[in-house]
Amino acid sequence: MWDTDPRKPGTSGGCNGDETELPNAIEMSVSRDFGKTWSNPITIAKPRGKKVYWPWVVAGKAGKVSVVWYQTDKVVDLDCQTAKTSVYNATVLNATSRHPKIHVVNAAGRVIHDDDVCQGGTTCVATGQDRRLGDFFTNAIDPRGCVLIASGDTTIKGIGGTERPTSLPIFMRQNSGPGLKGKSCGPKSRRKHRRHRHKHRHGQGEEEHPPAAAQR
Repeated sequence: MWDTDPRKPGTSGGCNGDETELPNAIEMSVSRDFGKTWSNPITIAKPRGKKVYWPWVVAGKAGKVSVVWYQTDKVVDLDCQTAKTSVYNATVLNATSRHPKIHVVNAAGRVIHDDDVCQGGTTCVATGQDRRLGDFFTNAIDPRGCVLIASGDTTIKGIGGTERPTSLPIFMRQNSGPGLKGKSCGPKSRRKHRRHRHKHRHGQGEEEHPPAAAQR
């Protein structure tokens, strides 16, 4: 699982004079013999006029996987250029076949970051670039195979509307459609956790923030 990094030859619109970014893709390769050989790349997402980055994958039963990634509202070199970032999920069925079924949703249904994103790891502290999304991004599945997503969220302002020095945690839970273990992620799970969630009008998930005491 990886994201591509195509650039336009002969240009210099990237950071530090690098070649200008082009729309990229999230791609995945599958092994049917425990890693001895691998399939040709399968394109999971290649949105027009967007940038996709930092993909993660989790598997359920054979041929069923969830892929999550960050997606911007425009093509930029994020290390020095700003964009709005959202969280996307692809449920991939029949992943080991020649024609996998891929269903993509905006998991949070809203922007979770509006700035650049430092790509330099721990050196971001020294340069002062925005690394608040950090390495919190991941996905998992519950006992029914319903997808759980965790990320940082930098859109919640601090006291007086100021920027927080770190992101707040945000959690998303699949609440409809098929899970990765062959069971539905429908109303039964939603009723059980009703008191602890805020439902989104957009996307195919639910978002929850920890109570204020847990956010400190």
